[in-house]
Amino acid sequence: MTIFEHVMVLLSLILSLGIASLLIGVARLAQEWRRVVFSWPHALWTVLIFFNQILFWLYAFTFRHLPQTSLVGVALALGLVISVFLQGALVTPYIHDEGPIDLKAFHQSHRFQYLGAIVVYELLVLAYSAHISTLMTISVLSFVVPAYLIVTALPEIFFRAPWVQVACALLQLASALTAFAQLVASFNRGA
Repeated sequence: MTIFEHVMVLLSLILSLGIASLLIGVARLAQEWRRVVFSWPHALWTVLIFFNQILFWLYAFTFRHLPQTSLVGVALALGLVISVFLQGALVTPYIHDEGPIDLKAFHQSHRFQYLGAIVVYELLVLAYSAHISTLMTISVLSFVVPAYLIVTALPEIFFRAPWVQVACALLQLASALTAFAQLVASFNRGA
């Protein structure tokens, strides 16, 4: 077993819990759909967080040939997967037995938590990219993309206007879909 495989077992367990948490939350909302007050920003960020979780898993595979690792590398990888886990756990509301499930109010009062986890994740991606660049040559996009994602998440945190919240989520979602397509294409090329 390589060091990559060994570390990925732990990261995959944590990531699986985050994906399960998000999907269980979405399933509970679907079960209680009659009580749900829908929110476009919340729905878009929920979808984006799901893509972040899948992208983390896909992106991690690109480092399977790293010749070595370090305590910093393992700590950063753990920080990354924990922040992805928190995104999924924090975006889904606790569902009480009675009363409406107001996703608009939930988004307004809790967006700082899950969007904060997204910003922390992107900051850790920057730190991890800086660390990896000492071990191998990486693209400048490894620094530009996380910076762009931070810049597009911050207005969502600080501005309550629905159009800002939807626009920021759509920008991030477009980036996630592009990254997903590029990662799948690179896997098919054997990169």
